[in-house]
Amino acid sequence: MKITLENVSIGYEKLVISGLSAEFAEGSITCVMGASGSGKTTLLRLIMGLEKPDSGTVTSGGARFSAVFQEDRLCETLSAAANIRLVCRDREKIRRALEETGLCDVDGKPVSQLSGGMKRRVAIIRCMLAESDIIVMDEPFKGLDAETKSAVIDFVLKERRGRTMLIATHDSAEAQTMGGELFTIPE
Repeated sequence: MKITLENVSIGYEKLVISGLSAEFAEGSITCVMGASGSGKTTLLRLIMGLEKPDSGTVTSGGARFSAVFQEDRLCETLSAAANIRLVCRDREKIRRALEETGLCDVDGKPVSQLSGGMKRRVAIIRCMLAESDIIVMDEPFKGLDAETKSAVIDFVLKERRGRTMLIATHDSAEAQTMGGELFTIPE
C-alpha cells in the first residue's frame, strides 16, 4: 500500500516535524535516516496511526501494519515460538524462521531468559510472519553482531514478500544492504 504525508507537522514541547510532505510507493523499501531526535520514531508512529499530526494528513489506505518498535514488546513469560504464534499459527514456518535466525535452541525457554539480541530476533520474526500490508521497523538490527545481522537481514528480505517496508536506522551500511531508498528527515 502507498503511504502519503501531506504538510504534516507535530510537536511536543518543541516542533519535531514541520510541514513534511512525502510519498512512499507501494512495495517499496524505504530507510528513514536522520540525526538522533530528528523525528524518525515520530514519523513511523504517525504512519501507523499511533500519533496524530497537529496539522496535515497521513494516509495509508486502511493498511494493516506489523512493526518492530525500539523496545521488543514481547510477552516475557511466553517462549519465542509462543510469542510468534500470537500472529502466525504455522508451526513449521515458525520453526524454520527460528532456525534461519539462529534461535532453534531457545524455544522452550521463556523470553525473559533470552539475551537482548535473541529477544530482538524474536520481535523481528513476529513482525515478518504477521499478516500485514506495511512493515515498519524502528532500528530493528540494533544489538546484533555482524554475522547475526547478516542472517537476520537475509530473513527479513526473504519474508518481505513485496510488502511496503519502512525502516528507521542510523546505519548507512544497513540501508545499503536492505537495498531501499533513503529518506532523510529534514532538519
